[in-house]
Amino acid sequence: MRTGRPGPTMLEFPMDVITGENGVTIPNRVQRHSKEPAKRDDIQSVIQQLQKASKPIILVGSAVTHSYAMNELQNLAEKLNAPVAVTRCAKGALNEGHPLALQNISGFQAKQAMQVADCTLAIGCRFTSIDTRNWSFEPPRPLIQIDEDPTEIGREYQCDLGITGDLKSSLQALTDQIETSKNDWNHVLPSIREEFAKQPRLPILPELRRVLPEDAIVAVDVHSIGYASFTEFPVSHPQTFLYPCIGVTLGYAFPAAIGAKIAHPDKPVVCFAGDGGFMMGVSELATAMMYGVNVVTVVVNDGALTAIKGSQQKGCDGRTIDTDLYNPDFIQFAKSFGAYTARVDNLENFERILKEALAANSPAVIEIPMQDKQNNLIDIIGWLQPEPLRKTKF
Repeated sequence: MRTGRPGPTMLEFPMDVITGENGVTIPNRVQRHSKEPAKRDDIQSVIQQLQKASKPIILVGSAVTHSYAMNELQNLAEKLNAPVAVTRCAKGALNEGHPLALQNISGFQAKQAMQVADCTLAIGCRFTSIDTRNWSFEPPRPLIQIDEDPTEIGREYQCDLGITGDLKSSLQALTDQIETSKNDWNHVLPSIREEFAKQPRLPILPELRRVLPEDAIVAVDVHSIGYASFTEFPVSHPQTFLYPCIGVTLGYAFPAAIGAKIAHPDKPVVCFAGDGGFMMGVSELATAMMYGVNVVTVVVNDGALTAIKGSQQKGCDGRTIDTDLYNPDFIQFAKSFGAYTARVDNLENFERILKEALAANSPAVIEIPMQDKQNNLIDIIGWLQPEPLRKTKF
């Protein structure tokens, strides 16, 4: 789990081991092994390419967070004055309140910046199908790729220059040796941000961000407003935003939030789910009550698998099948477990209700009925709409 590229691990214990008795030594926590930095000549090659660019852009993958190279990333971005876009798994690798943060690679701000960039520095990226929209994404050239795993260099996109080495020390070396850049981004980024900010305000996400502290953990499920959280729910730290980034697994958020709260009992943890996703793991409310796992769950109840319904409408001349839901009364259901409950009949009350739920010191379920807003919720799903910016108001 902590060597090479981190990933899931399966441990199988035979029954005689589980039932046996013996003295057991619990080993120390396995620490990540540092690797050799990139070679000096390779660093110089990267510098030469970057110095030819007038508008370099940085694309960051999750390997940056795995190697704890967030500070080095920020220092390099500031010295280059280069904006930073991130893959889904790398959300928070650069504080999203930073003036150079573009947030998600698929978002409006990153796409606009890519159109004028003349060089891409890709750091720890896997270029997955979902981040690249089935590899339709074209990174500005030249493409420079830095990774700890040599098999990732040029694996999905042919790169013009690829180097390998420990990311933390390699980024530090690059920052130390490259000259401070005076490029044209300061004249470009403000207008991109201004255009993005003109969109009609989304519900729920702004209130969540205002109420929760920076170190709070939010687990987001696959649903209409949840999609927008990649670009409209800024986070300051990696691993405070949980989402099924690769498999896009409906029903992920509630059990993920329970696990996060067990791991970090002193931090606020919020699950933000749709009704369909919440129903897939709702029985775990019993687990939360039994063990005092005080997760606050916000459920958007729109009575449908809205994204699927919208995609069916788009692809099948308005026809749909099996996307409407038959839900329980979420408030009465959660009350039957003894959870704290509240229903938001007016979105203006959501912020107050969220604060009360967080202060309840109990597992909590907040239901937000939005059955009358199904069309609005479909209209804000970016991958279903032809326009890059939404026009729908709530």
